[in-house]
Amino acid sequence: DGYRADHMAISPDGTRLLVSASTARVVDVIDTADGKVVNKIASGDSPHESNYSADGKRIYHASIGMVYTPADQPIFDTSKGDRFFEIVDAGTYKVTKTLDMGQKLEEAGHPDMNSAVRPMSLTADERFVYFQVSFFHGFVEYDLQQDKVTRVADLPLSDKAKGLPREQYLLDSAHHGLALNPQGTKLCAAGTMSDYIAIVHRDDFSYKIAAEGTKPYWSTTSGDGRYCFISFSGDDAIAAV
Repeated sequence: DGYRADHMAISPDGTRLLVSASTARVVDVIDTADGKVVNKIASGDSPHESNYSADGKRIYHASIGMVYTPADQPIFDTSKGDRFFEIVDAGTYKVTKTLDMGQKLEEAGHPDMNSAVRPMSLTADERFVYFQVSFFHGFVEYDLQQDKVTRVADLPLSDKAKGLPREQYLLDSAHHGLALNPQGTKLCAAGTMSDYIAIVHRDDFSYKIAAEGTKPYWSTTSGDGRYCFISFSGDDAIAAV
């Protein structure tokens, strides 16, 4: 659907591939055996990240809104369109819950933050989801059982990023790339506009800058959790930490 695809996710059993149809407000569900679209998930503007639960029964999905618009100041926020965090039944592909994370952040005492959820990582028990939001240098911890923001991790800005207007952020991304190791103890965060990777301890959010390069834009962990792999999009390079 539409004319641009963004993020993908494959089901734990390998039979279904989710593809965000950026311009069509849907996620296409593809049968991996024959490549046919077999269902669709309703989304907001610019469908983005999707994650399956470990048992394959739920899908966690977010839309990021119109990141191409030039109006990036909060007063013009409505021009970004609909930005939702959704929990989806992976059997029926029906949305069972819709959240506005900007509103949830405001309720937790963090006003004027964006509603667009970028990369996210779930704990193995699905109690917590960690996610980045547009224009924010850090990430958010959300308790899915209590339905509330529990902590916000502030990560450093480089001198270059401090003097950069929001309109020059890469597709509204201050940070874009967040991976939780299988042990659930550390997060690997891509500081996109500050050109670094931070390894963050989940218990107290202490961190260490572990790698530097131009515009890191994704991170993922190895199966055993020993390594974090990062794409430095500005260098056309991959780093292993």
